[in-house]
Amino acid sequence: MNGLSISVSDIAIAQRCPFLLAHKIHLDKKSAWRVGKKSNGAFYGSIFHQHIAKTFFKAASNPKSPLHKKLLMAVEGGRESLSKFILTEIFFPFSKKESKNFKAEQILSIAQASDKLARAVDNFLERNSAVHFALPEGKLQDHYVHQTKNKFEKFQLLISGRYDAFIFNPAKNEARLFEFKGLKKTDLSVPLSQSLIYAWLIWKDTKILPSIEVIYLEEENFSNIFAPGIVKDLIINTLPDLFKAVYDVLTCRRRPMFLKDEELCSVCKFSKTCERNMEELFLT
Repeated sequence: MNGLSISVSDIAIAQRCPFLLAHKIHLDKKSAWRVGKKSNGAFYGSIFHQHIAKTFFKAASNPKSPLHKKLLMAVEGGRESLSKFILTEIFFPFSKKESKNFKAEQILSIAQASDKLARAVDNFLERNSAVHFALPEGKLQDHYVHQTKNKFEKFQLLISGRYDAFIFNPAKNEARLFEFKGLKKTDLSVPLSQSLIYAWLIWKDTKILPSIEVIYLEEENFSNIFAPGIVKDLIINTLPDLFKAVYDVLTCRRRPMFLKDEELCSVCKFSKTCERNMEELFLT
């Protein structure tokens, strides 16, 4: 079997359209990952993740952190206590240091997102005690082996990436994977979240199938929670075909099976030359 490496973020590009991944990898179109993404411009998900969520989960997972004891006390106090902790201990220091670099509405968006984080964590904690907070951005890596009766259809992918945040309760065999999206829920890339692949990697590594909560940071009050049963069905029914499409793109042996998405194509800057490029790129 041929072994190839691919990141979760690149697979996410193929989730929207495998030809976008082909443009990025083979035609050096580095901006392909942006196609279909939109936001209101007030808030950047990466800023919240790096300066608020990451700081919170690092403190929660590290007993030596100066914030750890205060955080545990806040957790015991429930959502309001947790929200106050995130605002006073994490958001306010960030705001004081960085406010000159951002517009007022961006700072407000980050404050609102901080409250969303408190709600999301408290929602899981209400049903679980003795919770373990994993280090944020933990690296996950494993092989996907595609097995069929036809030896020519067999292949292997080494898949790796870093999740946003992860909480688990080993006593109950329960876990939740969080993904923070600085996007609108109507964004074309939102239904095709990377978190499903991370859930599969966590399942393989820990034998615990997590629920998934996708938090849309640019929505007033919106998140989606997918129970483990739904996550399992999605993994079984969608990932094999997705990984096969990725393999086809990486090897260029044949064009991956793909149903054209008119809405995505209408906003894709590669659409005018896409068909010709793909004909030249793929052997069959």
